[in-house]
Parts: sequence; structure tokens; C-alpha cells
Amino acid sequence: MPVLYIGSGTVLTQSLDIMRWAWSQNDPDPWLKRGDGVLNDQPVTTNDQTFKLALDCYKYANRHPQRSPRDYRDEAVSCLIAPLETALARADYLGRDGSCWAGAAVFPFMRQFAAVDAAWWRDAPLAGDPALAAWMAGQRAVCVMHVQVSGVATV
Repeated sequence: MPVLYIGSGTVLTQSLDIMRWAWSQNDPDPWLKRGDGVLNDQPVTTNDQTFKLALDCYKYANRHPQRSPRDYRDEAVSCLIAPLETALARADYLGRDGSCWAGAAVFPFMRQFAAVDAAWWRDAPLAGDPALAAWMAGQRAVCVMHVQVSGVATV
């Protein structure tokens, strides 16, 4: 679990809070402002409330024998991946004309999902979707964040 002490006794314990704080300090692209706030909030909310649970059950299906790994995978696809595919068919990025905080927030979990069964992901129709594939490739290229805190560059 990430934790960030930002001074004055304030500790941020949630990844999204840390990301928003970092962009409030330095957002030159501007990822925090790009796109529609409501549309950007939706995939992050779904990721945090539904997708992460389905992803964990899919990754560790032996710990969750109540359902099959395929059931967990299908749930993850229907709750987040299929809607992302639809959104990305309309625009190249979740932020419409460029990368945004929502893409950065959900991408690591999408990458984890794709890695659970790489052969399935490679052959799945949704992985071959040009818009989703381009977004995944583009997110890989931009996911290194440089944040300047107290005059010290961190990566």
C-alpha cells in the first residue's frame, strides 16, 4: 500500500489521493484537467469498486473457489474492459485528446489483468481491438511519472 507524507502531519494512504496530490504539485501536460471529469471518474470508480475485486479473484482463483477463473475474468471484462473498449472507440484516450489521470489510474490494473493469462489476452477479440491495443501501448509509453517534491526529482 502506498503512503505519502506531505507535511503538517498529513499522510495520504490511497493511490488516487497520492496521484491527485502529485498532479496538483506539477501537472505540465495537464493530465488532471484533461477530459470530462464525470467520464474520467467512472472508470476509476469501477476499477476501485468492482474491477479490482474481480481481478484479484481471477489472479488468485485458487483462493476463491466459489466461482471459476473464467467467471471472474468475464466479470472483469464486462465491468471495466468492455466499457473502456467502447469509450476508446470514440476517442484515442480517456481524456479525449491526450492521456489523463484516469488512464494512468486504471492502466496498471489493466496490465495486471492482461498478464494473468497472457495467451488468452493475446487471442481475445477485445485485446485485438485496435483502439484498446493502441491505448494499452500508449499508456505503457507514458506511465513513468516524474514528480518534483521539495526540489528533489523522484521517479
